[in-house]
Amino acid sequence: NGLPYIRETVESVFAQNTDADLPGFTFFILNNGSEDGTGDFLDTLKAPAHIDLRLEHLPRNIGRTAVLNRGLEAVTTPLTAIIDADDIALPDRLRRQAAFMAAHPNIDVLGSDVLYINPAGGEIGAMRVPQGHSALRDHLPLFNPFAHAAVCFRTVAGQATWRLDV
Repeated sequence: NGLPYIRETVESVFAQNTDADLPGFTFFILNNGSEDGTGDFLDTLKAPAHIDLRLEHLPRNIGRTAVLNRGLEAVTTPLTAIIDADDIALPDRLRRQAAFMAAHPNIDVLGSDVLYINPAGGEIGAMRVPQGHSALRDHLPLFNPFAHAAVCFRTVAGQATWRLDV
Protein backbone atom coordinates (compact mmCIF):
# COMPACT_ATOMS: atom_id res chain seq x y z
CA ASN A 1 0.00 0.00 0.00
CA GLY A 2 2.58 2.51 -1.14
CA LEU A 3 0.48 4.64 -3.47
CA PRO A 4 1.32 7.97 -1.79
CA TYR A 5 5.06 7.40 -2.40
CA ILE A 6 5.57 4.79 -5.10
CA ARG A 7 5.69 7.21 -8.06
CA GLU A 8 8.63 9.12 -6.58
CA THR A 9 10.36 5.86 -5.63
CA VAL A 10 10.07 4.43 -9.13
CA GLU A 11 11.13 7.71 -10.74
CA SER A 12 14.26 7.76 -8.55
CA VAL A 13 15.22 4.31 -9.83
CA PHE A 14 14.39 5.15 -13.44
CA ALA A 15 16.59 8.27 -13.12
CA GLN A 16 19.70 6.39 -11.99
CA ASN A 17 22.83 7.67 -13.70
CA THR A 18 24.47 4.95 -15.72
CA ASP A 19 27.81 4.58 -17.45
CA ALA A 20 30.32 1.79 -18.08
CA ASP A 21 30.00 0.71 -14.42
CA LEU A 22 26.24 0.26 -14.74
CA PRO A 23 25.21 -0.04 -18.39
CA GLY A 24 21.78 -1.42 -17.53
CA PHE A 25 20.04 -3.27 -14.79
CA THR A 26 16.95 -5.22 -13.83
CA PHE A 27 14.37 -3.41 -11.73
CA PHE A 28 12.28 -6.14 -10.14
CA ILE A 29 9.17 -4.88 -8.38
CA LEU A 30 7.21 -7.14 -6.06
CA ASN A 31 3.75 -5.80 -5.26
CA ASN A 32 3.07 -7.45 -1.90
CA GLY A 33 -0.71 -7.68 -2.14
CA SER A 34 -1.40 -3.94 -2.08
CA GLU A 35 -5.03 -2.86 -1.92
CA ASP A 36 -4.74 0.90 -2.51
CA GLY A 37 -4.25 1.19 -6.28
CA THR A 38 -0.48 0.64 -6.17
CA GLY A 39 -0.84 -2.37 -8.47
CA ASP A 40 -2.80 -0.37 -11.05
CA PHE A 41 -0.11 2.34 -11.01
CA LEU A 42 2.66 -0.24 -11.41
CA ASP A 43 0.88 -1.76 -14.42
CA THR A 44 1.22 1.59 -16.25
CA LEU A 45 5.02 1.81 -15.89
CA LYS A 46 7.23 2.16 -18.94
CA ALA A 47 10.91 1.77 -18.07
CA PRO A 48 13.74 3.60 -19.81
CA ALA A 49 15.60 1.53 -22.40
CA HIS A 50 18.56 0.81 -20.08
CA ILE A 51 16.31 -0.84 -17.45
CA ASP A 52 14.83 -4.32 -17.65
CA LEU A 53 11.59 -3.85 -15.70
CA ARG A 54 10.01 -6.93 -14.16
CA LEU A 55 6.83 -6.76 -12.13
CA GLU A 56 5.14 -9.43 -10.06
CA HIS A 57 1.84 -8.98 -8.23
CA LEU A 58 1.31 -11.21 -5.21
CA PRO A 59 -2.38 -11.92 -4.56
CA ARG A 60 -2.04 -11.18 -0.83
CA ASN A 61 0.46 -9.65 1.57
CA ILE A 62 2.82 -12.45 2.60
CA GLY A 63 4.85 -10.36 5.06
CA ARG A 64 8.13 -8.50 4.81
CA THR A 65 10.58 -11.38 5.19
CA ALA A 66 8.65 -13.71 2.87
CA VAL A 67 8.38 -11.10 0.11
CA LEU A 68 12.09 -10.27 0.39
CA ASN A 69 12.93 -13.97 0.09
CA ARG A 70 10.57 -14.25 -2.91
CA GLY A 71 12.48 -11.41 -4.53
CA LEU A 72 15.86 -12.98 -3.78
CA GLU A 73 14.69 -16.26 -5.32
CA ALA A 74 13.92 -14.42 -8.56
CA VAL A 75 17.17 -12.46 -8.78
CA THR A 76 19.51 -13.52 -11.58
CA THR A 77 21.98 -10.64 -11.36
CA PRO A 78 25.29 -10.71 -9.45
CA LEU A 79 24.36 -7.72 -7.26
CA THR A 80 21.14 -6.91 -5.45
CA ALA A 81 20.02 -3.55 -4.06
CA ILE A 82 16.75 -3.12 -2.21
CA ILE A 83 14.46 -0.12 -2.15
CA ASP A 84 11.10 0.10 -0.42
CA ALA A 85 7.98 1.77 -1.78
CA ASP A 86 8.51 4.87 0.37
CA ASP A 87 12.22 5.39 -0.33
CA ILE A 88 14.07 7.57 -2.84
CA ALA A 89 17.42 6.61 -4.35
CA LEU A 90 19.90 9.40 -4.95
CA PRO A 91 20.82 9.64 -8.67
CA ASP A 92 24.22 7.91 -8.41
CA ARG A 93 23.32 5.28 -5.82
CA LEU A 94 23.35 2.16 -8.00
CA ARG A 95 26.26 3.23 -10.21
CA ARG A 96 28.43 4.07 -7.21
CA GLN A 97 27.52 0.89 -5.35
CA ALA A 98 28.18 -1.29 -8.40
CA ALA A 99 31.53 0.43 -9.01
CA PHE A 100 32.57 -0.05 -5.38
CA MET A 101 31.61 -3.73 -5.43
CA ALA A 102 33.54 -4.24 -8.70
CA ALA A 103 36.63 -2.61 -7.20
CA HIS A 104 36.36 -4.62 -3.96
CA PRO A 105 35.62 -8.28 -4.82
CA ASN A 106 36.25 -9.27 -1.18
CA ILE A 107 33.27 -7.19 0.01
CA ASP A 108 29.90 -8.98 0.03
CA VAL A 109 27.67 -6.35 1.68
CA LEU A 110 27.79 -2.57 1.22
CA GLY A 111 25.73 -0.04 3.10
CA SER A 112 25.51 3.73 3.21
CA ASP A 113 24.27 6.62 5.27
CA VAL A 114 20.58 7.46 5.01
CA LEU A 115 18.80 10.80 4.93
CA TYR A 116 15.32 10.92 6.44
CA ILE A 117 12.87 13.23 4.71
CA ASN A 118 9.33 14.39 5.40
CA PRO A 119 6.49 14.03 2.85
CA ALA A 120 7.42 17.43 1.37
CA GLY A 121 10.98 16.22 0.70
CA GLY A 122 12.64 18.23 3.47
CA GLU A 123 15.51 16.62 5.35
CA ILE A 124 14.57 15.83 8.95
CA GLY A 125 17.52 13.70 10.06
CA ALA A 126 20.20 11.27 9.06
CA MET A 127 21.54 7.87 9.98
CA ARG A 128 25.33 7.85 9.81
CA VAL A 129 26.74 4.36 9.73
CA PRO A 130 30.17 3.11 10.78
CA GLN A 131 32.65 2.75 7.93
CA GLY A 132 35.24 0.05 7.45
CA HIS A 133 35.52 -3.55 8.54
CA SER A 134 36.74 -2.89 12.11
CA ALA A 135 34.09 -0.27 12.86
CA LEU A 136 31.33 -2.49 11.46
CA ARG A 137 32.57 -5.51 13.41
CA ASP A 138 32.60 -3.47 16.62
CA HIS A 139 29.08 -2.09 16.08
CA LEU A 140 27.31 -5.26 14.90
CA PRO A 141 26.74 -6.62 18.45
CA LEU A 142 25.13 -3.29 19.40
CA PHE A 143 22.92 -2.50 16.38
CA ASN A 144 22.46 -3.29 12.72
CA PRO A 145 24.51 -0.65 10.86
CA PHE A 146 23.00 -1.58 7.49
CA ALA A 147 19.97 0.46 6.50
CA HIS A 148 17.71 -1.94 4.64
CA ALA A 149 16.90 0.40 1.75
CA ALA A 150 20.50 1.54 1.26
CA VAL A 151 22.21 -1.84 1.13
CA CYS A 152 23.77 -3.51 -1.89
CA PHE A 153 25.05 -7.07 -1.70
CA ARG A 154 26.38 -9.85 -3.83
CA THR A 155 23.53 -12.12 -4.74
CA VAL A 156 25.88 -15.06 -4.34
CA ALA A 157 28.53 -14.66 -1.64
CA GLY A 158 31.08 -17.44 -1.86
CA GLN A 159 28.97 -20.55 -2.32
CA ALA A 160 25.92 -19.46 -0.31
CA THR A 161 22.87 -17.79 -1.83
CA TRP A 162 21.48 -15.01 0.34
CA ARG A 163 18.32 -15.75 2.28
CA LEU A 164 16.78 -13.69 5.05
CA ASP A 165 15.73 -15.45 8.23
CA VAL A 166 14.03 -14.07 11.31
